[in-house]
This record gives sequence, structure tokens and C-alpha cells, in this order.
Amino acid sequence: MPFKTPLVIMSVRGTETYKLVRPLRYYSRELAREFLVPIGVETDFASIPGIVKFWMDDDGGFIRDAAVVHDYLYSVKSNNSYPGITGEAADGILIEGMLDLGASWLKRKAVYYALRLAGTFCYKVDV
Repeated sequence: MPFKTPLVIMSVRGTETYKLVRPLRYYSRELAREFLVPIGVETDFASIPGIVKFWMDDDGGFIRDAAVVHDYLYSVKSNNSYPGITGEAADGILIEGMLDLGASWLKRKAVYYALRLAGTFCYKVDV
């Protein structure tokens, strides 16, 4: 099981974000590496337009856990907490995590290409 702990969150009052109540551990088979997202990390799961969000169903089980790991890796990329993890690698971890959660091939591909496009323009990630 790649997700070693369950996702336990609470909503942040007055926002559309959530905060981790318990650490989330994920093992990436692709990178042969474990990632630990600590308590207190905030996430909005998937920063995608409403119409796509409805189709993506980020309230369901196909993306949330993986999106938390992805958001965390983007947030720590600049402080080198996980050396060698680029924006592209973080995006790949999201897609791998979505596969682990049972997301369809089409949803994984749509999210991957949306991330690469948005990351290039919004987050100045390494592409």
C-alpha cells in the first residue's frame, strides 16, 4: 500500500483550504522513496476550474491524498527538503498517487497535462 497512513484533515474556517491533522506518509515506487507530509500543512487539493473540478471529483477518493503530497512537495521545493524533486517530479508523484487511488487513465492524463501547462505559467516549475 503506497499510502502508509490515512488522510486526516480539518477545514480551515473562512477559506477553501484544509489542514492536515495527522502526518501523511506516501511511498513512491517510481522514485523508490518515502515522503512525509507533516501535521499543519494546508492544501486546496486540486487548484482547477470548477467545471473540471466537478468532473475530477476532488471530493472523492481519486486525487485528494495524492494532491496533498503534491502540494507539499511544491511548497518545500525551494528549501530543498527533498533534494532532486522538481516540479515535474512532484507532478509525476501526483499522477502515480492517483493511480494508487484508482483514478482512470483519462483523469490522470488530463491532470498531468493541466499541471504541466499551469506549472509553466503560474509556478515557474522546472519543465
